[in-house]
Amino acid sequence: MGKELNRNKSQINEAMLKAERCQEEFFRRLSSKGQEVLQGLKEDQKALVIVGRPYNTCDPELSLNLHKKLADLGILAIPMDFLCHNPQIKKDHLPNMYWKYGQKILASSEVLKNHKKVFGLYVTNFGCGPDSFIIHFFKKNLEGKPFLLIELDEHSADAGVITRCEAFLDSLKKYQPPKQRKPSLQRYKVTDYQNYRTLYIPYMCDHAFAFRAAMNACGQEAHVMKESNEETLILGRKFTSGKECYPCILTTGDLLKFLQKPEIQPDKVAFFMPKANGPCRFGQYHNLHRVILDEMGYSNVPIISPDSDDSYSTVTNLDGNFRKLAWKGMVATDLLIKLLHQSRPYEKNKGETDRIYRRCLEQLSRTIASKGNIEETLSWAKKMFARIKKDGKERKPIIGVVGEIYIRSNRFSNNDLVRKIEALGGEVWLAGMAEWINYTTYMYKAYSLLQRKYKDYAKGWLTDWVQRRKEHSLEKRLEGSILECHESTTEEVLELASPYMHQSFGGEAILSIGKAIDYINQGLSGIVNTMPFTCMPGTVVTAMSKKLREDFGNFPFLNLAYEGQEDANEITRLEAFMHQARDFQKRKS
Repeated sequence: MGKELNRNKSQINEAMLKAERCQEEFFRRLSSKGQEVLQGLKEDQKALVIVGRPYNTCDPELSLNLHKKLADLGILAIPMDFLCHNPQIKKDHLPNMYWKYGQKILASSEVLKNHKKVFGLYVTNFGCGPDSFIIHFFKKNLEGKPFLLIELDEHSADAGVITRCEAFLDSLKKYQPPKQRKPSLQRYKVTDYQNYRTLYIPYMCDHAFAFRAAMNACGQEAHVMKESNEETLILGRKFTSGKECYPCILTTGDLLKFLQKPEIQPDKVAFFMPKANGPCRFGQYHNLHRVILDEMGYSNVPIISPDSDDSYSTVTNLDGNFRKLAWKGMVATDLLIKLLHQSRPYEKNKGETDRIYRRCLEQLSRTIASKGNIEETLSWAKKMFARIKKDGKERKPIIGVVGEIYIRSNRFSNNDLVRKIEALGGEVWLAGMAEWINYTTYMYKAYSLLQRKYKDYAKGWLTDWVQRRKEHSLEKRLEGSILECHESTTEEVLELASPYMHQSFGGEAILSIGKAIDYINQGLSGIVNTMPFTCMPGTVVTAMSKKLREDFGNFPFLNLAYEGQEDANEITRLEAFMHQARDFQKRKS
């Protein structure tokens, strides 16, 4: 910045400090004005605090002049910024709230909860990803105190908003504060479940079996929950708003379906649900699950949530073999899935590939659980797949599937996308699970270096070195049997994505763009980007895909969003896409 402004370092630092002092003084004056307004309220006067992001609440067109409408109704409208900068407000109202405005919104709920004359008017917009979770936490923090939620979109009209405000104000006339507040959220440490609880892992994909086996090998009893089904979806929708990520709705349903079994003893179980630190909503799943379980009377059931910030190094405090076993199991499962997807489209005897894959997957789990030789198990699997009789036809169009990790990997959530592509005459290369673990390790190193935590950086460097070494060792066992044996490194994927997205844009979006280009460079004939409906990273990838498609010669690129509804148009879009992929393959040859 100094070079751009022709100023030296000391001048830049002095200017920054002055700017920060001015900003803090501004926040202090906001807070002081807020206290003045609250203290000036009359005994029988009620006020509404307009809560939300400034692009919703401050823009007169978007907000439909809400503040003026409230004034016309004789109600004082208080900006949220008057309340959320008070230094007395607790900072622990919700752990892991990494969105800045999420922090401010929840800080304002602390004031609303404790002031009997003011109520919240939460302004959001259709499809707002963060708000789909924050609204749950806002409501929880209010501990039963009512608030009005207004969702705006291009169809919003003045009359409807005024009617809702009038109805809400009428309802407040008979409102009586609850005599007893609800207890705060239960919090558990990563180690709280060990030695006396069985850990249950929601099924996302077949990698869950390797993870379970690694835990069993290290002395922790663990089980994989059954795959999601229609009952899961019904239960998940019953206890969510429907605006959250589709994977969150499914995992919520999985947890509740499991707990409702008559033989389950809640004081003997714990759930596994890792977290992340944004910008994706995945990092809030465990918080929402906690809210729902508490409300359902399961506050004694821990949710174990290791963090991507340290590359999940605190998954458990099991012995040192756990991470190595789990990592090798993840990579080995990725490789078995590659064998499955590159054999099944060409099998002569229908169902033979699936049977061999299941047998190999079960053997892999037994090997991990007994701390056996995973490399030898893969060599055996290579021989098993080599026995599959194939029709000898020419190579089918190869389709790369990238996108949000749950949707692309979970058969129920993506309507069995891989088999649909195979039925339409294609072969699938699926972005693996190891990609995300490698990326979190890379980011852990980057952040440690940026913050000058050199011991943490050394730890991350060593973890990365061990992971790559073991990954290459496993890949060598399948050389010659699959085309896509050696995966590109995280650095290579990020470099491929760099013309379209800066590396600071963390998360799955940059990985999806980079991996799509990686697949294109390897000669694939089409890319499918999968995502939940309203997925934040997925929406970014969708926006970038037009440019990417043009840059690579009108390359076939299909974006598919899933929300649990049967989409009759999906198969039509896939058919058209596969037609384009076949044409592209012919042009290449």
